Amino acid sequence: MKEKDQEHIIGSIRQGDKQALHSLYLKHRVGFTEWAQKRYNCTAETATDIYQESIIVMYENIVEGKLTELTGSIRNYLFGIGKFKLMERSRKSSRWSSMEELRQTETEWQFEGKNSDIHHQLELSEQQKQLRQMLASLGSPCREILSWFYYDRFSMEAICSRLGYKSSDVVKSQKARCMRKLRNRVSKKSAQDLQ
Repeated sequence: MKEKDQEHIIGSIRQGDKQALHSLYLKHRVGFTEWAQKRYNCTAETATDIYQESIIVMYENIVEGKLTELTGSIRNYLFGIGKFKLMERSRKSSRWSSMEELRQTETEWQFEGKNSDIHHQLELSEQQKQLRQMLASLGSPCREILSWFYYDRFSMEAICSRLGYKSSDVVKSQKARCMRKLRNRVSKKSAQDLQ
């Protein structure tokens, strides 16, 4: 992409052109998710989540005037954000239980609770308890979106329908913002624990 074209796209996004942002999103999505899966050995879902978060960061940087021109390509800028986020996620996952692990624990608890009183004896790890509390403290709609997606395994379309959003893309963007908010809380808690 020529430098002039990139400046035009950045200017269009800054002026609120959602189509320019959507086109940019679609143009690099497949390449990013394939690259992330191969390079960082992550799942397709993780790669997609990271891509959505990266698009949001880039969008916010453009709108807030932090990104006015590029020395390289938009693709490299976007992949650079994604690379940082993938490395950050890798570091955090070594310290904290993932949402999937917590969901699995919850599912086991619900299953066992149906058959016996053993659910009273099932203990969550301290990290899982803290993560559960942080999730509960997020408020609506983040709490619902993350719970429905990770615990209940609802599709984006089902969540979209429940919340009355226009499209599942809106839910995906909201989910990415909610995950970023949750990760920030986890990071702050982790930093406090180290002090």
